[in-house]
Amino acid sequence: MDSAAVEAQLAPYLVQPSKLPAWPSLTEAPPKGKNIYYVSTGSGTAAIIGSAIKAACDALGWTYHPLTFNGSNPASANSALLTAVGSGADGVIMTGRPKASIMSGLDAAKTKGVEIVQTQGTDSPGTPGFDQVGNTPSNAAQTAKVIALGIVADAATAGATAHVGVVTTSGIPAIQGYSDATLAAIKGVCPSCSADSIDVPVADLLSGQAAKSVVSFIQRHPETNYVHVVAGAVEGGLRQALDAAGLTKVEITGYAPTPAQNQAVKDGKDLFYVQSPSGYYGWIAIDTIARHLTGGNASIHNAEADPVWLVNKTNLEFDPNVLPDFPAGYQEQLKKLWGPAS
Repeated sequence: MDSAAVEAQLAPYLVQPSKLPAWPSLTEAPPKGKNIYYVSTGSGTAAIIGSAIKAACDALGWTYHPLTFNGSNPASANSALLTAVGSGADGVIMTGRPKASIMSGLDAAKTKGVEIVQTQGTDSPGTPGFDQVGNTPSNAAQTAKVIALGIVADAATAGATAHVGVVTTSGIPAIQGYSDATLAAIKGVCPSCSADSIDVPVADLLSGQAAKSVVSFIQRHPETNYVHVVAGAVEGGLRQALDAAGLTKVEITGYAPTPAQNQAVKDGKDLFYVQSPSGYYGWIAIDTIARHLTGGNASIHNAEADPVWLVNKTNLEFDPNVLPDFPAGYQEQLKKLWGPAS
């Protein structure tokens, strides 16, 4: 693919999204006094989603209850779900757990009529037992293609061929889903480019120790000129580690950055990050529960495409110390759909 074609395909994703899909308004005001539980690891983007869920609950007069589980112990997510259901939840939001790992929790929720919503889940959009927002199979390919276009466009500008190491972990299904899609997208956009997985143990990834695995990979594959981080919150000082190892020319790209990583983009230390609409996930998860409680279509978001926004040094116009919350104005747009109660 020539550089002009790559740039043309990338251009729409360099603009901040501002429009929501044409969702119908609720047919009645959501009932007040509901108890909503959020089951997550409590770190990284999960913390941002949790804050958004709380804000959306406040708008509807609902009570927010956070519960955490150990990301290195998949069974603990099912235990947390059982706790939420047993504690009187009217709705439970979870971050990306495969259905097979939470079956007894789902059975308990079904028995009590509790609505379950998964964010960034890896099961297919039509999987029974829960509804979904930010579904990985529905979104990974689109997001990954934008990432691939960004990397290939930069390499073409430099007159180079991209050789990419994609940082991932097979221990977290949502991250694995996005990394697999990214590997495929890079090779699809640029058949002459290479892309390989850097599979980091989940405990190392969650504790910010991924950098040592990345440096080791590049030392074994010295042609690597780009490293892509699928989850920015677990990047763990990668730029410093690469520079210390003399790998100063290796570019870093990523998805779901921290404020520090957006600052690195602004400073020209990292190439780009695709921003994550994490707060948006929290609000539309609450929208899903509101639709369930008012007899609406609770599966409306199951296969929906995420807003995608690639930010590099040329289009980073927000304060990098504050993660951008987008699409622009989505909270007020959702409140209008919920009616006077919000």
